[in-house]
Amino acid sequence: MMMEEKEINEKESLEIISRMIQSTKDKIRVVSGKKLFCFGYFSAFLGVVIYALSALTSNYPWFFGWLLIYFVGLLLLLLPFNKRIEVYTYTDRLVGKVWKVIICLFLLTCGMMMVFQRIFDSSLIGLLMIPFPILFASIGLTVSGIIIRERSLQYFPMISFCIAFYMILELFVNVEPTITWHLLMSLSFVFMMIFPGHILYHKAKKR
Repeated sequence: MMMEEKEINEKESLEIISRMIQSTKDKIRVVSGKKLFCFGYFSAFLGVVIYALSALTSNYPWFFGWLLIYFVGLLLLLLPFNKRIEVYTYTDRLVGKVWKVIICLFLLTCGMMMVFQRIFDSSLIGLLMIPFPILFASIGLTVSGIIIRERSLQYFPMISFCIAFYMILELFVNVEPTITWHLLMSLSFVFMMIFPGHILYHKAKKR
């Protein structure tokens, strides 16, 4: 009798865990799906605009236009895209902690690069700050995809990681960055956010 009760309890535990994982996946599909493709479309469009302006004016300071993504990203974080989220599971908190670590490491890296740029007076260090957000964001999205078992979040950001890594390698082999970097950045957001965002949102609508 005790063995049977233990077996039932184990099954119930597994069922509860499965429900928690599914609950988190559903919430992330609804909320993150919208945020991902909204932010992805904005960033991809921004890259094309900056590319066009740079090509027409031959003015490299247009690179600073990418700073807009930080303000838009903060706005999207603050906007309540969904009112249905009431209970936060362990998986929710785990995904949140992953992003806290990613953001802290990114800010720490940016701070160190700003300091070293002042010390060594190297433009190379400043240019590294362009592909670095893609690098960190793609890692964060891939880890989040692994936690919630969402394949679109696991694999698409890896393509963006490769694009950002290619841009970094160009700098280290003394290849002068060109305005095509803006298009590479746009492409990164397409793979990293637009494709997964639509997939997540489509899955949420089907449920």
